[in-house]
Amino acid sequence: PEQMQGLPLDVRVDQYPLGCMLYEMISGKPVFDCEAPLALMMKHMTTAPTPLRKLCPQAGVSESLDQLVLRLLAKEPKGRFASMREVEHGGHWLYPLILDTAASRTRCSMIQRRMALVWPIGIRAAGRVVPA
Repeated sequence: PEQMQGLPLDVRVDQYPLGCMLYEMISGKPVFDCEAPLALMMKHMTTAPTPLRKLCPQAGVSESLDQLVLRLLAKEPKGRFASMREVEHGGHWLYPLILDTAASRTRCSMIQRRMALVWPIGIRAAGRVVPA
């Protein structure tokens, strides 16, 4: 959102698209869906996303995972994690929760299982990206 507004960027700028990617991987839907590019930009700047647990209750998304994704999708950078290293540390406690959910719930989607496998790799890769 801050890029669209022309505001100063810091290391937290990469967390928002990571949140968008995780949101779509889990729900199968983009955070916002609009045909008009300007309307889509406005939603990303002003509209709170629907929590995953409310959007797809059948997926068995844990409260911890839902909160992590929503924090990544915070409109203001100060509402996100201080660094990608902090996100990675969040993933260390989140990773077993995703695996436990995948193993214990018969309705757990293939998307959640895939996410459990790529989470550590994706966070490390995203952490190497630093805005100019």
